[in-house]
Amino acid sequence: MRRYFREIFVWVVTTALTSGPAAAQAPKKFQLEAVQAMRHSISEEVAKASVQVQEQAAKIPVAAPPPAALPDQPPPAVSASEKSALLGKVNDFQTYATGEKDKFSRLAAISLIAAAILGLVGSIASFLSWSKLGGVSSLIAVAVIGFFNAYPVSPLADFYRSLATQATALKVDCDLREPFTLEAYDSAAAQLKLLYVYEGDKRPKWGSSEAVGQDLAGQLQSLRTASNRLEAKAN
Repeated sequence: MRRYFREIFVWVVTTALTSGPAAAQAPKKFQLEAVQAMRHSISEEVAKASVQVQEQAAKIPVAAPPPAALPDQPPPAVSASEKSALLGKVNDFQTYATGEKDKFSRLAAISLIAAAILGLVGSIASFLSWSKLGGVSSLIAVAVIGFFNAYPVSPLADFYRSLATQATALKVDCDLREPFTLEAYDSAAAQLKLLYVYEGDKRPKWGSSEAVGQDLAGQLQSLRTASNRLEAKAN
């Protein structure tokens, strides 16, 4: 419990330092430390995550530090091959999340259509005094509705829609970053790790996925904002 509250405290403080009104006035050293704390927190989440998440995170390529920038010069960019490799991982995740979103959306639509058809068949059968057919249709309809109420098909469709949207935003952000510095690379890698953590260990098991999606969006936005402010300080 103490660790849980410590993680919340670290995230609140680092978010305030990197995204709050005082962020623009905060010294570069403090912003750098705050960004490092946020990324360390994500690394801890990965370390505590499932084996599958850890394996996915381990496959994210690490960029080699570019040559040091000369005084009054912008930070150098990572190589094109390193950027391409990272974008490939982001694109793979975006494709996977989109596929899962489509799958669960189809399942949700099929369940609604099937329940409606079975309900209609049951009503017609009862009207025609076909009691057995009507009873069986009604039972099947209740079973279908009960199954899809117990299994979070619609929340999972919304959850993967959120993941796909965030992955698309990350991909676009990487594409538009020029030069693609080591700071931008590390920020994108941290965001991708966070997406892996949420997809692997934070899928909704019941109820709505709205809270999970909002939490993910907030953390990703904090990482992006922190990286942008840090790069602005360096330029």
